Amino acid sequence: MARKPGRTAPIVLRDFQEDCVAALARGAVNTIAKIRQAPANRGRITREQGYSLLEAPTGSGKTVMLANAAERISRDAPVVWFWFAPFAGVITQTASTLNRAASGLRVRMPAKDRALEGTKPGDVFVATWASVAARKAETRRMREDDDKAIGLGTLLQGLRDAGFAIGVVVDEAHHSFRPGSEAFRFFTDTLRPDLVMMATATPDDGDIEILRRALDVVRFQRVSVSRASVVAARLNKRAVQAVSFSAEGVGATLVDMNEVALRAAVVKHRELRTALAKQGLKVSPLLLIQAGSEGWTPSRVMDLLTKSLGFAADSIGVHTADEPDPDVYALARDPAVEVLVFKMAVATGFDAPRAFVLCALRAVRDPAFGLQVVGRIMRVHPALQALTELPAQIDTGWVFLGDVDGQAGLIGAAARIKAIKDGISIMTEAVHVVSVRATETGNLVVVDDDGQHEFVLEPDPAPAGTDGTAQPRAERAVATLNASSTLFGDLDESQAPLADDKQARTEDGAGRPRGGRAVPMVHRYERRQGVTVPERLRTEKMPRDTQPLLRELVRAVRFTSDQLLAARAVTMPIERRETEIFQGNIQRRTEEQGVISELFARQSAHKVLSVCDSIAPADLGRALTQKLADDLARSGLEPLDERALRKGLHVVLGRWPEITREALRKAMAACTEVVDAAPLPEVWTSPEPLVESPLNLYGVIPQGLNTYEAAFAKWLDRQADLIHWWTRNPSRPNAVDDWSVRIVLPETGRGFYPDFVVSVDGRKAGLLLAETKERVDSADTELKTRTEHREYGRALMIAYDMQRAQFYRYEYMFDQQRNREVGLLRPDDLRD
Repeated sequence: MARKPGRTAPIVLRDFQEDCVAALARGAVNTIAKIRQAPANRGRITREQGYSLLEAPTGSGKTVMLANAAERISRDAPVVWFWFAPFAGVITQTASTLNRAASGLRVRMPAKDRALEGTKPGDVFVATWASVAARKAETRRMREDDDKAIGLGTLLQGLRDAGFAIGVVVDEAHHSFRPGSEAFRFFTDTLRPDLVMMATATPDDGDIEILRRALDVVRFQRVSVSRASVVAARLNKRAVQAVSFSAEGVGATLVDMNEVALRAAVVKHRELRTALAKQGLKVSPLLLIQAGSEGWTPSRVMDLLTKSLGFAADSIGVHTADEPDPDVYALARDPAVEVLVFKMAVATGFDAPRAFVLCALRAVRDPAFGLQVVGRIMRVHPALQALTELPAQIDTGWVFLGDVDGQAGLIGAAARIKAIKDGISIMTEAVHVVSVRATETGNLVVVDDDGQHEFVLEPDPAPAGTDGTAQPRAERAVATLNASSTLFGDLDESQAPLADDKQARTEDGAGRPRGGRAVPMVHRYERRQGVTVPERLRTEKMPRDTQPLLRELVRAVRFTSDQLLAARAVTMPIERRETEIFQGNIQRRTEEQGVISELFARQSAHKVLSVCDSIAPADLGRALTQKLADDLARSGLEPLDERALRKGLHVVLGRWPEITREALRKAMAACTEVVDAAPLPEVWTSPEPLVESPLNLYGVIPQGLNTYEAAFAKWLDRQADLIHWWTRNPSRPNAVDDWSVRIVLPETGRGFYPDFVVSVDGRKAGLLLAETKERVDSADTELKTRTEHREYGRALMIAYDMQRAQFYRYEYMFDQQRNREVGLLRPDDLRD
C-alpha cells in the first residue's frame, strides 16, 4: 500500500531567506521591464542581468527561496516557469515544497499537461533534464506535436506569442546541466529563457566561469548564504561528525571496516532514538545507508540488518535505480521506517529531515560528492527547529565511513561550504534602455532613464553622388561598408585544403611488388668439439606425487599457543577517529574491537594457502584445518565447530602468513628431486645470423640477450684461462625437450632458470649457474639469491653498472634478510 506523508504547515521564511527572495525578485522584475521596453534586445538584456545564482548550503531552503522568488516575480510580470529538478526521485518532493512555500504558483507536469489554454503567470512546469532533453523516444514525443498534446517547442512559442516571458529554474545546478550535454542544447536552442535562476550547494568558481562563457552571459547576479546564517536560523545542525575506522598490519586484512562502520552507525542510531525519547521529542530518527554496486550491495546490507542487527524487514526501505520505491518521498517521512538503503538515488537533493546518521559504504573522496552525502544529515527536523538548547548529540549529524581516506572528501566539502559568505550582488544599473525616434522636422527624440530629450541635427555638407545630388548620410554609410574587403576575400588557392596524399603502398623498399610469403631462413651452429660437455644437465623438479610434499608441509607446521588462542578470537583491535568536518581536526581517537570478517579472513588465507603451485589450496586448507583441530584438542582448549574451525584457521594464516612459507621450505628440502634434463642440443638455431663467441658452447652470442646479459657474455669470453665453455640457459618449463637447469624455489615451488650455465676450471661442481639482474632489492631477486641448487649450489647473482662498465656481485645476508653488494666481480669468484 502506498505511503501517505503527513500534513505539513505552510513554510514561513526566515530573515535571511526573505532577504534573498527580495533581491532575486527585484533583479528579475527589473529585467522583464527592460525586455518589455526593448523586445528586440531581449537576448542581450537577459545575458546582461537575467541570470541569477543562489549559493547556499544544503538544508538552507534553496527550493523554498526560489519558489518564493518565482511567485513574487509572477505577481509583477507575466512569467511562466520551467523548473528543473536534478533527478526524477525528487520531483514529488519539489512539487510538494512548491505548493507549501508558494501557494501563488501552480504546479504542472509537462509529461501530461502541455495545454496552452488557461496558462497564467505563475504556472510552473516541473521536470528533470532527462525527461525533456534525453534522446529516448518518450522524450522525443514530449517535444513533438501529436494528437493528444502540443510539443514543448510549440508550447514555448505559443507562450511567447501570448506575451509571456519564459523563466527557468535550475535546482541543484551542479548536476546534469553542463556545457555540451543534451540538456544544455535543449536550454539554448529550445527554451531560450528570459529569466534564469540557478541554485547550488557546491559553488565552484571554475565551473561557474565555464558555464558563464558557454552561455555567453556577461555576469551572474549572485545571492550567497553562509552556513553560519543557516545554523543560526536552526535549519542546519550545529556540527557534523565524521567517524572512521582503521587497523594496523594484518588487522587491516582481517577486519572489514565497512562492516565495523555499519555496526557503529546502528549503535549511534539507537543511541539517538533513546536520547530523543528522553527529551520527550516525538521524532523517529532515520538511518541512511549508502550501499555499493559491489561488495556491500543493498541485499548484503539487508542481510546484516535483519539477520544480525535485529531490524524487522518492514522497517527497512530500499531505493535504488534497480529497485526504485515510487513512494520514496513518503517513505522518508514514515516513522515506521527506521532505515533507508540507497546507492546514489537519494544522494543528491533528497530532503530527509529525520536523518541523523548516514553510513557510507563506498568511498567519499570527491568534495562535491562528499557535500551531497553530508547534506543528507545536515537538516534540522521541523519539530526541533524551535529548540535552541538541544544536547550536542542530537544537534549533530553523524557520518560513518568504512574508508578512512573518505574523510578527505568530507573535509573538502566542508571547506567549500565554509567558503560561502553572506552576500547579495544584484546589479541592474549596467543595462539602460534608450528609445530613439525621429520627428517630422528631422530632429531626434531620445527617451532614457532621465526622461525625454530632443536633439536638433545641424545640416551636414554631404558629398555629391554620381548624379551630382547630395548623397544622404545613411547611403554614404552603406557605401563605405560595401567598399571594405570581405573577411575571406584575400585568401588564395595556396590556402585551400591539401589533397590527401596517403596512398596504399604496393611495393617493398626495393620497388618490388609485395605479395607471396617469404620462407624463413634458419642459421645453424653446431656444438664445439674438443671440450668436455655432459650429455645432460641436472635439473630440479617436484615429484609427480605431491602427497608426500603435502604431508611434509603439514608436519612442519607448528601452531603456537598464541596462534591457538587467535583461532578462537572473533574481534581484533582497531582505531576509531571522530572528526568535526567544519573544524577539520581529529577530536577523539579511541581503540575499539572490530569483528573479524569471515570473508576477509578467507581471502587472506587463500593467498597463504596458495603457497605452492604443486599443492591445491583446498587440499592444504583441509589438512591444516584437521591439524588445528588436533592441536586445539591436545592443548585442552574447547573444540570449535566446523565453520568456526575454518574461520579460526583463516585468522591464524592471515595473522601469521609466514607459517606455510617456512613449512614449505622444509618440505621442499625433503621432497625436491634432482634429475637429468633432456639431452643438450647438438645444434643452436637462429632465424638471424649471430655474432661469433670464442667460448660459447656453440661458438656464437645467443639471440635475445638484454643489455646486462650481453655485457656478461662478452666478459665471459675474456676468461679463457678460467672457463671451458658457457651457454645460455633458456626458460622452457613446458617444453618436452627442456634441457635447461631449473632451481625449485622452496617458498613457492615454482622453477627459476638462471641466465647462464658456465663450465669453470677447478670448480668442485664443475658447473656454475649465473644470473644477471637490473634490480637486486626485490623480493623475487632475494628469493633467488638465497636458494641453492642441490648439486650446482647457489647461482652467482650479479648486477651491471653501465656507466662504469663493471659487474658487482650480490649475496643474501640471512641476518639482515636482504641482498647486499659484496664487491666487484672478479674471475676467481667463478670458482667455489
